[in-house]
Amino acid sequence: MRWTASFGARHLCAERPVTVTAVEPDWDAAPISASFLIDTLDAHEAEQERSDFYSALGAAPDFSERYATEEPLVSTTRAVGATVDHPCSASPSAVGRQELVVVLRVDEGGADLRRIDVTYEDEAGDRYVEHVRRWRMAVCGTHVPPHLCR
Repeated sequence: MRWTASFGARHLCAERPVTVTAVEPDWDAAPISASFLIDTLDAHEAEQERSDFYSALGAAPDFSERYATEEPLVSTTRAVGATVDHPCSASPSAVGRQELVVVLRVDEGGADLRRIDVTYEDEAGDRYVEHVRRWRMAVCGTHVPPHLCR
């Protein structure tokens, strides 16, 4: 049996435009495959049309599987190569928001993502790494600790 789950709610921001150059996951139990997207919402969408989703069955951005539970995402792109240009100091209702979306395809083993490192580069060539550690994602299965699946 195989299925897909998607995770969101990690807002990305930068005071000046930066390009995502790498997304490096740290797995305790690896999925069959993983993809990383950025969902961009303008100010109206960020305030009015939908709230963050934290986890959902199905593959973002389309959520076309018959078991999917989320509405399709409107404006997504692959994370690596994407520009992050929403200022951290501004309210999402004023400038919109950009959200990292993780899509995990799993089998009966499941998946356990302990952390993600997102590497950015600015126009001057300076590199920055964001260590996302407080955001653990698990798709339950035989390789995932039971306490994460309660």
